[in-house]
This record gives sequence, C-alpha cells and structure tokens, in this order.
Amino acid sequence: MDFSDKLSKQIDIIKSILSDKKLINSKNIESKIYTDQPIIMKASHMAGFMPEEYKKMRAIAKDPENLGRPESWIFIEQGRLMADFEDDYVFNRDVVRYFPTYQSLSDEELRGYFSWRTKTRLEVYEKAPLTFAYIYLYELLNLIGCESPEESFEKMYSFVLKYSETDDGIKKYAYTWMFDFAVFHGLDKGVFEKICDFAAENSVEKLLRYQELNSKELFDSLVLLSSYNLLNSKLYKSHPDELCEIVSNVYKAYAAHCDKKCEKSLHIRLFGVLLESTYSMMFNAVFYGRNKHADCEYVVNPIHKYTCKDGVWKCCRYFGVSKDYSNKHIGMILKAVDRIFREKLGITPALAQGKEPKILVGIIEKECDKVIQKHKDAEKRRIDIDVSKLESIRISSTNIMEKLIIDDEQVLEIKEKVEAKGSAEFNSDLPLDDKELLLLSDLISGKNDAKYDFMVSLVVDSINEKMFDFFSDTLIDFDGEHPYIIEDYLDDLKTLLKGE
Repeated sequence: MDFSDKLSKQIDIIKSILSDKKLINSKNIESKIYTDQPIIMKASHMAGFMPEEYKKMRAIAKDPENLGRPESWIFIEQGRLMADFEDDYVFNRDVVRYFPTYQSLSDEELRGYFSWRTKTRLEVYEKAPLTFAYIYLYELLNLIGCESPEESFEKMYSFVLKYSETDDGIKKYAYTWMFDFAVFHGLDKGVFEKICDFAAENSVEKLLRYQELNSKELFDSLVLLSSYNLLNSKLYKSHPDELCEIVSNVYKAYAAHCDKKCEKSLHIRLFGVLLESTYSMMFNAVFYGRNKHADCEYVVNPIHKYTCKDGVWKCCRYFGVSKDYSNKHIGMILKAVDRIFREKLGITPALAQGKEPKILVGIIEKECDKVIQKHKDAEKRRIDIDVSKLESIRISSTNIMEKLIIDDEQVLEIKEKVEAKGSAEFNSDLPLDDKELLLLSDLISGKNDAKYDFMVSLVVDSINEKMFDFFSDTLIDFDGEHPYIIEDYLDDLKTLLKGE
C-alpha cells in the first residue's frame, strides 16, 4: 500500500466518524470552537512518505528489459536519474553494506543517503555511515553528477580529504581508485602528485642507471629505499661526506661484481624483475565499463605503465618495490658499511655483525681504507698560515732580496772561489756539489754572511738532506738570519770533508 492509498483510507475513516449521528448531536461537539492549528511534521518527513523520484529509481531495477543486466549498469542508470536530486530527510542510524548500491538500501536508508549527499555537495561534511561515503565515491567514479573526468577527480580528492578527518577508513581503497581513475581516463600525470608518492619507484629506476649517478644521487636513492636508517646513525652525523662516498662506491663495486660474476644482477636481487600481469581497474568498486575501454597505453614512469588491449587491462611494474621504503637487502648493505667504518675509525658503540656476503665485506673494507688514506693524504698537504707572522715573513723576504742583489764583480768573485775550492779539495766520496762545498767551507771558516749567486736557504736544505745519513740529524741551522754549523758536529764535519 503506497502513501496515496494510506491517505485515502485515513480520509474515509475521518468522514465515517464525522457522519456519526450520536457524535453530531453531542453537546461536547456543539460547545467546542475549533481554530486553525499548525501541522507539526511535513508530509515529506513522515516515515511512510517517498518522493516519486525514488519510485522511478526502483522501477529501473524491476523493469523486465533490464533483467540480467550487471549490477554496476543498474547502479549507473539509477545514479544518472538521481544525479541532481536533493532531499532533506533526518536520518541518524548506522548502515553497514559490503559493496553497497542504491538497491541494497532500504527506502529510509536511501532517503538518508540522498539527504546526506545534498549537504556534502554544499561542502557541509557531516559524519555518516561509511556505506554512504562509498556510494558517493562510486557515483564520482562513474561520472555521476560531473561534466568531465577532471571535475570528478577533483571532487573525489576534496571529499576524501574532508571525510577522512572524521573517518580515515575511506582511505583504504579511495587512493587506489583515484589512481586507477586517472589512468583509465588518461588524466595529466600532475594529478598523481596529490595522491601518490613515487619517490621509491624513482629511486629504483635510478639504480638501474647506477653507473651514471654521482655519489650524492646514488647515496640518496639507497638511503630512501633502505630498511636501515643510516641518516640516524652516530657515524653519519660526524662523517656524512665520507659515508656518502663509501656507500656509493660500495654499491657500484658490488653491483659491477654481481653483473659479471653472478647469475642475477644486484638490481634483480633487490627488486625482482619487471612483471606484466592482468589488472582490474577500480577493483572492489561498483564501476561500469572497466572492460569496455579502447586500446591504449599509459606510462606513469619508465618502470610503471598500463596497457589495455581488447578490453583487458595489464600493469607492468616492479611489484617488489615496498611502499614503505624498507628494502632489507639495501638495509643490510648500509648497516655493514656503518659497522665496518666504525671499526676502522675506532668509534663506539660497535654494531653487531650481520650475515653479509664475504665479497661485500671485502669491498666495504677496501672502500673504507681508500677514504681513510685519502683523508690522511689531505692532512699532510694541509698548510696552516699564521697571519700574525706575515709581517715578519715580509721583513725577512726583503732582507733576502737585498742580499740577493749583488753586482757583477761579486758574482765574478764567487765564481772564482768556487773554482779555487773545487770538489778536488774535499773528500770526493761526499755527495756534495761545488755550491754546497763552497758554503760548507765558508761556514767552517766563520763566514756566515757572505753573498752568493744562489739562494742560501735552498742550498742549506740540500746539504742537510744529503748529510743526514752521516749525522742522523740536521747539520746546518739558522740563528734567525744567518746559517751556522751546529757546534756538536763541527769537528766531525772537518774530518769528513778532508776524508780522514
């Protein structure tokens, strides 16, 4: 019995009561004065009332011509009929349905849903049964109430953000459906930035080209994918640059070894291989037409793409890439680097040894030694400049320049002295040249301020170096300006020069 039949029956009952003769002749009736009274509840709010649109919607499912149609087809036809419908029914009960559709709801639940949708479209987000949220997403997935896929995607994204503030259970499938929706309709890849994090896949793709990457790029990719948090290590905080260099070099060396010596490359060991498998678009969603798409290819990135051929969707990607960036094999490599480098530097606390392959341990030790040696070599080449001594250096250099400026007669005199006191005068077994012998001769005789056509300091350094084997110590030193032979070695030097 529909609402009109109920109303007609109620009118008949009222007429029957009012036509009763006993009631008409009653004094109580005669003495009463009746005035207008407000209607407490609208007819549309009465439990038994159902607007005509709901009847038409139900009729679609009951139409004999539609028997055998997919449930998703019935849903989309009913949704199009109700695309602009609004209701204002008060509904405060919970509704639980798995894979809900309009047909799965009772009349009262249907009114509750469309009343809630009316407010949601006005951006009034009230907590409602999760069943209602899923039906609303199904509508948007099927473009119900939207002019374009782009509009539908934006509405889905905004709704999920707002609704998840009160019930984040919606996220379980929503982001996957939005991703598939973007692929299905060929939306611009920029929409993925809102719902996806491709950092892991981008890093995996970079590792395919590990030989082309610099140390920083390779290090960042490995750290992102690792189950071991190297950035939180005590060693990284004190030696970030060294660890970056070691990790990148270790990976390159280990990957090259696996490429040449092993059946599987390091990349395959870490992430498996690119696999293509059949894919169900908008899986678990009420969606019509997923297998009625034209042939196409959608490339998300170089290692992630979708194809549709004869209505069959396939996905090609590395299914071994973890969304939470916790690759245990990479974690093992980084932890081994942390442990071995700590041991080399004597840094505590020490880390427990893992089950690293011997070849990997050998590579790590070699790369650690290289970095340590490189650091030592750099320390040797380091020159510390004491700015406070620059003035005294300037004065000394001026004095040296003045002493180096000699006239031609002095140059001739020095040459004659060198010839006169040639090496024949001294022990021929000594590894000294004429200039060095001349300087030694003058210093022995007490002439430590003579002028020469050579730089005295360089000749002094040369003599000290050559005579170190004889004295095991510095032979000539400076008193600030002039060279002098250390007194302890003077007699031994004279004897040595004479060959005695």
